[in-house]
Amino acid sequence: MTCAEDGFAAETAAHTAAFLLLKAGRAVSRETLGHWLYLAEREHAKLRGHAIFDDTWLATEDGPTCHHALRGLAGLSEHRVWAQTFATSKNELSQCRDDVTLDSLDHLSEAIIITCDTILRQYGACSDENLVDLIRYLPENRIFKGNNTQIGAHAMALSVGLKNPDAFVEMNAESRSIRRCFADIV
Repeated sequence: MTCAEDGFAAETAAHTAAFLLLKAGRAVSRETLGHWLYLAEREHAKLRGHAIFDDTWLATEDGPTCHHALRGLAGLSEHRVWAQTFATSKNELSQCRDDVTLDSLDHLSEAIIITCDTILRQYGACSDENLVDLIRYLPENRIFKGNNTQIGAHAMALSVGLKNPDAFVEMNAESRSIRRCFADIV
Protein backbone atom coordinates (compact mmCIF):
# COMPACT_ATOMS: atom_id res chain seq x y z
CA MET A 1 0.00 0.00 0.00
CA THR A 2 1.33 3.40 -0.92
CA CYS A 3 0.49 6.04 1.58
CA ALA A 4 1.37 9.71 1.81
CA GLU A 5 2.86 10.93 5.04
CA ASP A 6 -0.57 12.01 6.27
CA GLY A 7 -2.26 8.67 5.58
CA PHE A 8 -3.75 9.38 2.15
CA ALA A 9 -4.46 6.09 0.32
CA ALA A 10 -3.02 6.93 -3.11
CA GLU A 11 -3.70 3.55 -4.78
CA THR A 12 -7.33 3.55 -3.67
CA ALA A 13 -7.71 7.13 -4.90
CA ALA A 14 -6.11 6.30 -8.27
CA HIS A 15 -8.34 3.25 -8.71
CA THR A 16 -11.43 5.22 -7.67
CA ALA A 17 -10.56 7.89 -10.24
CA ALA A 18 -9.97 5.25 -12.92
CA PHE A 19 -13.26 3.55 -12.12
CA LEU A 20 -15.11 6.85 -12.51
CA LEU A 21 -13.41 7.54 -15.84
CA LEU A 22 -13.90 4.05 -17.25
CA LYS A 23 -17.55 3.94 -16.22
CA ALA A 24 -18.15 7.45 -17.60
CA GLY A 25 -16.69 6.26 -20.90
CA ARG A 26 -14.88 9.50 -21.64
CA ALA A 27 -11.89 11.60 -20.72
CA VAL A 28 -12.70 14.47 -18.38
CA SER A 29 -10.78 17.46 -17.08
CA ARG A 30 -8.65 17.00 -13.98
CA GLU A 31 -10.86 19.54 -12.26
CA THR A 32 -14.01 17.52 -12.99
CA LEU A 33 -12.35 14.30 -11.87
CA GLY A 34 -11.21 16.04 -8.67
CA HIS A 35 -14.81 17.13 -8.04
CA TRP A 36 -16.14 13.61 -8.73
CA LEU A 37 -13.59 12.21 -6.28
CA TYR A 38 -14.62 14.73 -3.66
CA LEU A 39 -18.29 13.89 -4.21
CA ALA A 40 -17.44 10.18 -3.87
CA GLU A 41 -15.63 10.84 -0.57
CA ARG A 42 -18.60 12.92 0.61
CA GLU A 43 -21.23 10.36 -0.45
CA HIS A 44 -19.26 7.51 1.09
CA ALA A 45 -18.97 9.47 4.34
CA LYS A 46 -22.72 10.01 4.36
CA LEU A 47 -23.60 6.38 3.60
CA ARG A 48 -20.79 4.49 5.36
CA GLY A 49 -19.55 6.83 8.09
CA HIS A 50 -15.98 7.05 6.76
CA ALA A 51 -14.09 8.41 3.78
CA ILE A 52 -12.78 6.23 0.95
CA PHE A 53 -9.16 7.33 0.69
CA ASP A 54 -8.84 10.19 3.19
CA ASP A 55 -7.69 12.95 0.90
CA THR A 56 -7.16 16.51 2.07
CA TRP A 57 -10.37 18.23 1.03
CA LEU A 58 -10.14 21.84 -0.10
CA ALA A 59 -12.88 24.44 -0.49
CA THR A 60 -12.06 26.26 -3.74
CA GLU A 61 -13.69 28.96 -5.80
CA ASP A 62 -14.92 26.24 -8.19
CA GLY A 63 -16.20 23.95 -5.44
CA PRO A 64 -14.61 21.42 -3.12
CA THR A 65 -11.95 19.10 -4.45
CA CYS A 66 -9.39 16.48 -3.42
CA HIS A 67 -5.92 18.01 -3.01
CA HIS A 68 -3.68 14.91 -3.10
CA ALA A 69 -5.62 13.26 -5.93
CA LEU A 70 -5.33 16.37 -8.10
CA ARG A 71 -1.59 16.53 -7.42
CA GLY A 72 -1.30 12.85 -8.34
CA LEU A 73 -3.27 13.30 -11.56
CA ALA A 74 -1.01 16.23 -12.50
CA GLY A 75 2.11 14.09 -11.87
CA LEU A 76 3.19 16.19 -8.90
CA SER A 77 3.05 13.52 -6.18
CA GLU A 78 2.91 9.74 -5.77
CA HIS A 79 4.00 9.57 -9.42
CA ARG A 80 4.60 5.80 -9.52
CA VAL A 81 1.10 5.04 -8.24
CA TRP A 82 -0.71 7.38 -10.62
CA ALA A 83 1.48 6.48 -13.63
CA GLN A 84 0.44 2.81 -13.29
CA THR A 85 -3.16 3.84 -13.95
CA PHE A 86 -3.19 7.10 -15.89
CA ALA A 87 -1.76 8.08 -19.26
CA THR A 88 0.54 11.06 -19.39
CA SER A 89 -1.39 14.03 -20.65
CA LYS A 90 -0.05 17.30 -21.99
CA ASN A 91 -3.46 18.91 -21.60
CA GLU A 92 -5.84 19.08 -18.66
CA LEU A 93 -7.70 15.88 -19.58
CA SER A 94 -7.45 12.74 -17.49
CA GLN A 95 -7.35 9.41 -19.30
CA CYS A 96 -6.63 5.90 -18.11
CA ARG A 97 -3.80 3.92 -19.66
CA ASP A 98 -4.93 1.55 -22.42
CA ASP A 99 -4.16 -1.54 -20.30
CA VAL A 100 -6.33 -0.40 -17.37
CA THR A 101 -9.72 -2.11 -17.16
CA LEU A 102 -12.44 -2.27 -14.56
CA ASP A 103 -11.22 -5.78 -13.67
CA SER A 104 -7.69 -4.53 -13.00
CA LEU A 105 -8.79 -2.06 -10.31
CA ASP A 106 -8.13 -4.20 -7.24
CA HIS A 107 -8.21 -1.46 -4.58
CA LEU A 108 -11.99 -1.03 -4.72
CA SER A 109 -14.54 -2.60 -2.40
CA GLU A 110 -18.11 -3.24 -3.43
CA ALA A 111 -19.12 -0.29 -1.24
CA ILE A 112 -16.76 2.04 -3.15
CA ILE A 113 -18.11 0.80 -6.48
CA ILE A 114 -21.69 1.47 -5.35
CA THR A 115 -20.69 4.96 -4.21
CA CYS A 116 -18.98 5.72 -7.53
CA ASP A 117 -21.95 4.45 -9.52
CA THR A 118 -24.17 6.79 -7.48
CA ILE A 119 -21.91 9.77 -8.22
CA LEU A 120 -21.92 9.04 -11.94
CA ARG A 121 -25.72 8.69 -12.00
CA GLN A 122 -26.07 12.04 -10.26
CA TYR A 123 -23.24 14.05 -11.84
CA GLY A 124 -21.72 12.07 -14.73
CA ALA A 125 -23.70 13.82 -17.46
CA CYS A 126 -22.99 17.34 -16.17
CA SER A 127 -20.74 19.62 -18.17
CA ASP A 128 -17.72 21.00 -16.32
CA GLU A 129 -19.52 24.33 -15.89
CA ASN A 130 -22.75 22.77 -14.59
CA LEU A 131 -20.83 20.59 -12.14
CA VAL A 132 -19.01 23.63 -10.76
CA ASP A 133 -22.31 25.50 -10.47
CA LEU A 134 -23.79 22.60 -8.48
CA ILE A 135 -20.98 21.85 -6.06
CA ARG A 136 -19.64 25.31 -5.28
CA TYR A 137 -22.78 25.78 -3.17
CA LEU A 138 -22.28 22.72 -0.99
CA PRO A 139 -22.46 23.81 2.66
CA GLU A 140 -18.86 22.96 3.46
CA ASN A 141 -17.60 25.02 0.51
CA ARG A 142 -19.71 28.03 1.47
CA ILE A 143 -18.57 27.87 5.10
CA PHE A 144 -14.95 28.25 4.01
CA LYS A 145 -15.87 30.72 1.27
CA GLY A 146 -14.04 28.71 -1.40
CA ASN A 147 -10.65 30.23 -0.64
CA ASN A 148 -8.49 27.05 -0.76
CA THR A 149 -9.14 26.37 2.90
CA GLN A 150 -8.96 22.80 4.13
CA ILE A 151 -12.32 21.22 4.89
CA GLY A 152 -11.79 19.26 8.08
CA ALA A 153 -13.36 15.90 8.87
CA HIS A 154 -15.68 17.49 11.42
CA ALA A 155 -17.00 19.99 8.83
CA MET A 156 -17.46 17.14 6.33
CA ALA A 157 -19.39 15.09 8.89
CA LEU A 158 -21.65 18.00 9.76
CA SER A 159 -22.28 18.90 6.12
CA VAL A 160 -23.48 15.39 5.22
CA GLY A 161 -25.67 15.21 8.32
CA LEU A 162 -23.88 12.53 10.32
CA LYS A 163 -25.39 12.20 13.78
CA ASN A 164 -22.02 11.71 15.45
CA PRO A 165 -19.38 13.86 13.74
CA ASP A 166 -16.81 12.99 16.42
CA ALA A 167 -17.07 9.30 15.51
CA PHE A 168 -16.40 10.17 11.86
CA VAL A 169 -13.34 12.22 12.84
CA GLU A 170 -12.08 9.39 15.04
CA MET A 171 -12.71 6.70 12.38
CA ASN A 172 -10.81 8.65 9.74
CA ALA A 173 -7.93 9.45 12.09
CA GLU A 174 -7.65 5.77 12.96
CA SER A 175 -7.70 4.76 9.26
CA ARG A 176 -4.93 7.24 8.49
CA SER A 177 -2.88 5.97 11.42
CA ILE A 178 -3.25 2.36 10.27
CA ARG A 179 -2.21 3.28 6.71
CA ARG A 180 0.85 5.14 8.03
CA CYS A 181 1.85 2.05 10.05
CA PHE A 182 1.48 -0.23 7.02
CA ALA A 183 3.45 2.23 4.90
CA ASP A 184 6.28 2.08 7.43
CA ILE A 185 6.30 -1.74 7.31
CA VAL A 186 6.31 -1.95 3.51
